[in-house]
Amino acid sequence: LALVGGAREAQMSAWLKELVAREVIAERPLGKFPKEETYAFRHGIMREAAYAMLTDRDRKVGHRLAGEWLEQAGESDPMVLAEHFERGDSRTRAAHWFERAAAAAFDANDFAGVIARVQRALACEPRGEIRGALKLLECRAHGNRGDTVAAEAIAREALRELPKESPLWFAAARVLLIATSA
Repeated sequence: LALVGGAREAQMSAWLKELVAREVIAERPLGKFPKEETYAFRHGIMREAAYAMLTDRDRKVGHRLAGEWLEQAGESDPMVLAEHFERGDSRTRAAHWFERAAAAAFDANDFAGVIARVQRALACEPRGEIRGALKLLECRAHGNRGDTVAAEAIAREALRELPKESPLWFAAARVLLIATSA
């Protein structure tokens, strides 16, 4: 309903039943969101063909709307949200969710994952404090991997972006101090 601009639920239900009857889609018994009916294409090639029929503009709008719906529904995977917002050309929101995904990777000691997610976030061209927070995650990941040269350089970048004497600024200063004393 969110993707088709608020079409009436009864009309949408009729279309979904027709697509199920034609074996284009199938209802999934247990969806991620308990109060929502869940459907999936029966065959990957049908999904790809349907996606290919969309214009670039429609794909962007669809991903943005899907990201908004998923965010509101309580999607717990920050990468899912980040990728929808990235594909939907909502760069600020994508950067936010990539930062959350990088923080989750850091908590899981996946330092290569942190760096990859930070790079995707930085490709969204965030500014100010979020850029500084991303750089802090990146320098901490490099530091934990033993790359003190990269950690030092990136910590200096983080310090330039973060508000002076904020908790994140002090965290970046700590990484810089550790990297330079190694």
